[in-house]
Amino acid sequence: MRVSTLVEAVRNATRVRVLDLQASADLQCRNLMCAKVGEACLCRLSLVLEKLAKVECVDLSRNGLDTLPEGLWKLTNLKELNVSHNKLPFLDEGIGQLRSLVSVSVSHNALSGLPGVLRDLEHLHSLDVRGNSIPSSCGTLANLKVKLGEGLVY
Repeated sequence: MRVSTLVEAVRNATRVRVLDLQASADLQCRNLMCAKVGEACLCRLSLVLEKLAKVECVDLSRNGLDTLPEGLWKLTNLKELNVSHNKLPFLDEGIGQLRSLVSVSVSHNALSGLPGVLRDLEHLHSLDVRGNSIPSSCGTLANLKVKLGEGLVY
């Protein structure tokens, strides 16, 4: 089942396979006590992710995120992750816990490097890092070129 709101995700938690929150108003903070009120915030998303044990695809692209929720790294069935067109300065080492990942898009963020744990994701076949400031001398990038071949877009 594909859902595109946090409310739908909670109501159908055990059946959700695709969480599509691309450019989602659901990720704008409405909590007046939060420092990020009116901006992209992970408060509500974090609570919802805990309930989505069977989700296989998450799209958080185009939300202005500068960090990813810790709960994302607990989605062990996740195969596709799209966090492109955000403001991420780094990709957390927690991504190494997502052993089922096949495809990751982190294009058009503020990345200057990649975590070495990406090399260990044996099912990873596609990685899009276009539009970042990752130097070609980055050791992880060089290793991923060998592993992914045409599956690496940079």
